[in-house]
Amino acid sequence: MEEGLLLRSLNKLSEALQKNNGGELKAIGREMGEHALVDGETAFVEIGVVAYSANKILDKKHLSSSSDWQHVRERASTRVQASLAALRNGRREEMFSSISSAVSELDHFSLSEGRFQTSLALKARVKIATDIYAHGASLGKACELTGAPKQEVLPYLGATKLSDKFVSLPLADRFSFAKTLFGEK
Repeated sequence: MEEGLLLRSLNKLSEALQKNNGGELKAIGREMGEHALVDGETAFVEIGVVAYSANKILDKKHLSSSSDWQHVRERASTRVQASLAALRNGRREEMFSSISSAVSELDHFSLSEGRFQTSLALKARVKIATDIYAHGASLGKACELTGAPKQEVLPYLGATKLSDKFVSLPLADRFSFAKTLFGEK
């Protein structure tokens, strides 16, 4: 696993969260599933969950303009920064714990406001699992990496047009691409 990519991803998340940059948070959320699949690193999923959740909160003006959001955003941002510091110092467990705390902070806020039908963290995990599945992983692997329950992912997959999201490649080309990803010749 490339530590640099994880550091850059956490840094991008930290900056976007501090600036309340919904567009950047959305972009970060979209790209983390692919990183999780390629590297087998669940920390990318947690980064994606934070980005997705914060973006969804920012989409709701009554939530994003509240003083409560400013406090929650500051606490989540502090946890992301702590995650960055821990990773820089080689403390991976602490890094993961800090980013998971940021997920909990955002999810608690979204649930306490009662404005969402389901947990934002769960919804983010389902979306990321769907992206991982669309990139060619099995449903089981996608759910394993994200922590999303299959019974939540399956209905979402049925309602989502995956063919619209990714360019379809012939099977031989997909195998060639997979071989390059894993260093086979």
